[in-house]
Amino acid sequence: MRVAAALVLLALAACSSEPDFDERFEKAETETQRLAQEIDTELAKSAAGTAQPDQPAAASEPDAAGGRR
Repeated sequence: MRVAAALVLLALAACSSEPDFDERFEKAETETQRLAQEIDTELAKSAAGTAQPDQPAAASEPDAAGGRR
């Protein structure tokens, strides 16, 4: 009898409920937002690190006659 009771308790413990759709969706949404924030932060750092002072664009653009300045 004790063995049967132990088996029933063991079976019940093994049957933990799976998260439902809403719980899985919320977890995925939170993770996606976290990753998006990390990407935005990295892009902002990258843009700030590669920003160069204003250089005259005319030096590399052709003039109206088609030649370089």
